[in-house]
Amino acid sequence: MEEIYKDRIRKITRIVSVCLIIQLLITYKLWVMAWRTVPAVPLFSFLPVNPGNTIDFFLLTLLFIFCFILVLLPSSRKLFLLIPLLFFVLILEDSSRLQPWVYLYSLMFLYLFFQSQNNANVLFAWKIILSSVYIWSGIQKLNPHFASEMFPWLGDFTGAGKYFERHHWFAYTVASLESLAGIGLWIPKLRKFCCLIIFGLHLFILISLGPLGHNWNHVVWPWNIAFAWLVFDLFFRNDLVEVKLSLKKMYVASLIFIAGIIPALNLFGKTDHFLSAGYYSSVASMAVFYFPQTEKDKLPLTTNPHLYFDQHAKLGILMMDNWAIEELNVPVYPEDRTHIDLAKKICPCMEDQQGSGIRLLVKKRYSSEKTEIEIPCSVLLK
Repeated sequence: MEEIYKDRIRKITRIVSVCLIIQLLITYKLWVMAWRTVPAVPLFSFLPVNPGNTIDFFLLTLLFIFCFILVLLPSSRKLFLLIPLLFFVLILEDSSRLQPWVYLYSLMFLYLFFQSQNNANVLFAWKIILSSVYIWSGIQKLNPHFASEMFPWLGDFTGAGKYFERHHWFAYTVASLESLAGIGLWIPKLRKFCCLIIFGLHLFILISLGPLGHNWNHVVWPWNIAFAWLVFDLFFRNDLVEVKLSLKKMYVASLIFIAGIIPALNLFGKTDHFLSAGYYSSVASMAVFYFPQTEKDKLPLTTNPHLYFDQHAKLGILMMDNWAIEELNVPVYPEDRTHIDLAKKICPCMEDQQGSGIRLLVKKRYSSEKTEIEIPCSVLLK
């Protein structure tokens, strides 16, 4: 039985490693500052990290090499620790590198490293992490902004986008199904049916964001395929014999913290969206950088496709997230502090510090209410 567990872990490790390679290739500009114009925003504002382009390139190269090794030799235990450590160093320099797939794959590798002597524990941890993603992702979407904004946009490829805008019950139903399916993965009689629901949700996202839909945010394509496969391998096949787990206190506490406490606290605004399965929930604030029209040429040329102009107010508007997705293939880390810190990096380009700055459209989770906050560069740079 232990050999069956090992084979399953090796197969999943290969799949995750291949997806990581693909996603690193898609987002290659994200990892080396010389290849991008979007400024880096350190993970901790009090700890600016700038290792330089040479070290960035070296660390990215190591990530590729280590992932290739895991494809060939999926039992290389040291790499399960080294890959998350490399990601952590790179994330210290730029918080936008802390994407959900980086976070979740790193967690999987860390459990594989620390529980390498107990394969049943590894698979159980992976199943907890995987099911919690669907449970909390569904819960996060139970809000009026997802129903009125995000879901109609995602469902636009069906031709029913306008219908979804008027009938919010459909969005709430889909969000509830996702969450309930995550719970149902643990109920033997419902497991396969819930897997089919999850496969359908992944297919929906792939079509919506793929070439037949919006052709947007390409990095989530392999991530969706990987997670659908993980659900198939860990839950749908269901050919693993249940064995007694070695549930040590630290192991249990870490799973409760990661899969329960962190996502729950996000519902009260205490933890970050990307660490709490808040994907496409439309709750995170929207941010734009505004500036006098006359100072348009002071911004990088890569911003041009993402500039809009208010002729009446004689202002230019830079869609910050669109700029990041177009250039880096990832959005800005979706927290107000990150957008504000990014604006601080853009402000020195502007001569009119009072007439330029950031506008945040802050959304209340449980109502349609939105509040616009405007902070000029003269305040940001104090």
